Amino acid sequence: MFNTLIKFKNYVLEFLNETKNPAFLLSWILFLTLLFVVRFGLGFDIYFTGKPWGFIPKLAMYPGILLVVLGLLHQTKAHPIPKEKAFWLHFIFLNFTLGMLHYFNFFKASIFDAPLSTWYFYNKVLFNFHATSWYLIPALLWLLIHRKKQLLDIGFKWKSEFWKPYLLLLLAILPFIFGASFDSAFQNSYPRYKPGLIEAYYNLPLWKTVLPFELSYSLQFIGVEWFFRGFFISVMARYLGIHSLFLMATAYGFVHFGKPLPEAISSVFGGLLLGILSYKTKSITGGIIVHLGIGLAMEAFAFWQTS
Repeated sequence: MFNTLIKFKNYVLEFLNETKNPAFLLSWILFLTLLFVVRFGLGFDIYFTGKPWGFIPKLAMYPGILLVVLGLLHQTKAHPIPKEKAFWLHFIFLNFTLGMLHYFNFFKASIFDAPLSTWYFYNKVLFNFHATSWYLIPALLWLLIHRKKQLLDIGFKWKSEFWKPYLLLLLAILPFIFGASFDSAFQNSYPRYKPGLIEAYYNLPLWKTVLPFELSYSLQFIGVEWFFRGFFISVMARYLGIHSLFLMATAYGFVHFGKPLPEAISSVFGGLLLGILSYKTKSITGGIIVHLGIGLAMEAFAFWQTS
């Protein structure tokens, strides 16, 4: 395991050396800071709640942000903007998927003939399936179109020597999650499913609702790693090389803009770290271990805080 940790450290150092462009790194961090100030400092509503025309900026949000990152890469001479038609087709496809995932939910409890007091539970579970499907569908379509490609090409490669360092990384993160669980913003966001309504209506024990929710919630983490650290990187790296990780980390951070500020910030740099390891090892399985462990730990600590 020690040798693998050294290898992981070298991966990070290689990334820093390969992307050594102070002008870009500074401008990228300043741009991220601006986004955080607008969202969390000024309280900008990224969901455009109650706006009938809101679907327009919703779909434009992701490509707009990622175009800025592309522009920063180009202007600082870190990497030129790709001119290939295939790049822009992939770029549009990725951003359309992110917009549909983040802002539109086609699965609603209202489609069921169920009591109103049960809708909260059904909506939560259905959203998990909505998110998972939107993470998985693009890669599945891509594999269908590129018939010579395999799951291994988008990161589903198991390397047994890597799981222990990822587990060690997860254990190192757990104390920080525990500390964050005392924060009111954390407690407002977690657990993602807050029991009470359907349990009272049907007189159900807690585990009969929490367990199905957490299982459906866990599927999201597999989908997230598949999409961001697998599909997103494998597609964009063909045109941007290792600099594709900055686009991925920016988009991944923006997905978390509905979460507490510390989680949103850590998602950018945590996503970048997992992206580096995925890019270098050609595997997302370790990232799934870490992401799944973090997500379920946040749920467990949140339930503990409310018990």
